[in-house]
Amino acid sequence: MKKTDYQYILHIVSRNNVLPVTSNCNLDCVFCSHRQNPPGLEVFLLPRLTLDDYNELIEYLDPSRKIVIGESSTRIIEGEPFCHKNIMKVIEMARQRHPHTPLLITTNGCFLDRKKIKQLAEVMPLEMNISINLLGAALRRRLLGDMTGKSMADTVELLAQYGIPFNGSVVALDFPGWDKEFDDIIKLLEETGARTLRVMHPGYSTLCHDDRVKPDYVELSRLIDRKREEYSIPILLEPPHITDFQAVVEGVVRNSPAHTAGIMKGDVITDVNGRAVLSRVDAFNRILSASRPDIRILRKGRYFSVTLDKSKGIASGLVLKYDLDPWYMEQAVKAVNRNRSVTPLFVTSGMAFDRIRRYLGRYCNAEDIEVIRVKNNFFGGNIDCAGLMVAEDIINAVGQAEKCMDRDLILLPSIAFDYRGRDLTGKSYTYIQDIFDIKVEIV
Repeated sequence: MKKTDYQYILHIVSRNNVLPVTSNCNLDCVFCSHRQNPPGLEVFLLPRLTLDDYNELIEYLDPSRKIVIGESSTRIIEGEPFCHKNIMKVIEMARQRHPHTPLLITTNGCFLDRKKIKQLAEVMPLEMNISINLLGAALRRRLLGDMTGKSMADTVELLAQYGIPFNGSVVALDFPGWDKEFDDIIKLLEETGARTLRVMHPGYSTLCHDDRVKPDYVELSRLIDRKREEYSIPILLEPPHITDFQAVVEGVVRNSPAHTAGIMKGDVITDVNGRAVLSRVDAFNRILSASRPDIRILRKGRYFSVTLDKSKGIASGLVLKYDLDPWYMEQAVKAVNRNRSVTPLFVTSGMAFDRIRRYLGRYCNAEDIEVIRVKNNFFGGNIDCAGLMVAEDIINAVGQAEKCMDRDLILLPSIAFDYRGRDLTGKSYTYIQDIFDIKVEIV
């Protein structure tokens, strides 16, 4: 695996507002996706960066957006940020340059002690995502490769003690006793005031032969539904099971503007500032970007309105599932109109297929856009998301589509390609265009 170049790092910092720190990780988790990557995957390691490098990278960050550290959103492998010997100095540099911009740090928590947590409390506003996964030291050693013998309960309690807002996350596993371990984590997070809990159904390729990382999705979904009834902390399953675009509130963060306004789990948001919402994502984004938004709520058959006492860009405290962003659908329709396309073909993953087809049929007046799904043969396993689609699988899907040669435009999801238009194997989207001699656009 090769190291990325500095210019690429500059690009992803300015585009994603992500400050990459290190590709090193102290754990060896059974569900780690990197051990399942097929040959030919184009991902990169971070080179060793100096404090002068970070000083320059920080200049490229947008202070009007949340600064993210430790979260992978690019092809650079993001490890555990607190593995970096100068991580606290880097965080302090970011805070000095952008004194009011919220920081979001994702960490496995192994290196967080009282001293570091106290330092983090001094650089607020800041929010932590803690990848807990397992609590017990023996299980953590066996399944996560955590040799510290440290109690994650102590770390979470310290974060609460110092008043640092935090979210927990868990990768669901399948082994005797996991349900109890999961319940203990929920209890801990509930008692310590965690904002949310994300539960990830693990993705795995054909190179994964460990059944412990293959829990049944339906059973996991039912388990989480039961836990939502038992606990008040918002619990989100990723990827979510979604059959409609109703903006149902999955939970409300305590002491947030939404909580103060009286919004409750199970409420349906129907309008924001007098306009009907189109999806959960649409409702969430419009509320986030508004100052004192007026929200119409449907609760048990009755409508009422509330006003959230919040400023523009400040989180509302509402927790909703991610369904579909209307902005992307608008880009697709604009591309069709711009190219004067009569027979466009929209290519997407199996996971998004039903949502996109339903949305286009309901809102976009785009009956002529044919939507096809791509089977991910490159990764295999249960991988079915648009971000991991590759050109060869797209070519196979288009080639098998009925009357594909009659199409005059192929639309591809931008998340599958980098800023140079290359997929995860390094092939350009223009390769697809050359194969079929049909105009291709990324939206």
